[in-house]
Amino acid sequence: MKRLNQIEGKLPPQAVDLEEAILGAIMMEKSSIESVIDLLIPTCFYKDSHALIFKAILSLESAKQPIDILTVTEELKKAGKLDEVGGAYYITQLTDKVTSTANLVYHSQVLVEKYLAREVIRLTGEFQSRGFSDEEDIFELIEELYKQIDIIKNYGIVDDNAPFNIQVDERVKEKEIMVRDGVKFTGIGTGNDALDK
Repeated sequence: MKRLNQIEGKLPPQAVDLEEAILGAIMMEKSSIESVIDLLIPTCFYKDSHALIFKAILSLESAKQPIDILTVTEELKKAGKLDEVGGAYYITQLTDKVTSTANLVYHSQVLVEKYLAREVIRLTGEFQSRGFSDEEDIFELIEELYKQIDIIKNYGIVDDNAPFNIQVDERVKEKEIMVRDGVKFTGIGTGNDALDK
C-alpha cells in the first residue's frame, strides 16, 4: 500500500491511537462492525499493519464469520500476513487498550478525516508534478483532477434520493477500492464467472 512520505519535516495526518482503539473495539464486540462498515475502508488506516487487520475483519464479516481476537488472528495467518502485523500478541494488545466501544463511530469519523487529508496531499502532489509535464493534455488533466476531487469530496456520502444508477455507481466505486485493497468477498454465484468477478 502506497504511503505518503514525510513532507518538510511533517508527518502526514494520522491518528494511530484511534486506529488501535477502533480495531480493538471491533474485535471486542462483533456487532460494532455494523456501525462503521459503510464508513471505513482499509486505506483509512495510516499504519499498513492496521489496514491488513481491518481487511481481515472485512473478510470475516463478508463471510458472516465471528469477529474476535482468535478469528482475526487465524484469518491473517491464512493470508500469510500475521507476522507482518506484529503477530498474535499485537492483535491481543489492541483489545487491551479498549475500555468501551461507545465512541466507535466518532473515532471512525476522525479517522476518515485524517485519511481524506492524506488523499488531498497525495492528489495535489501528483497533479502538481503532472502539471509540469509538456506531455499532458491540460484540459484532460483538469477534468481528471475534478473527478478525483469529487471522489474525495463525496467520500461516504450516500444520497438515497439520488437516481438508482448514481447509487449503484457509488457502491461499485466503493467495492472497487476494497477489491484493489485485497478484501475478499463471498456470496452466491450467478453461474457466470465474468459477472461474479
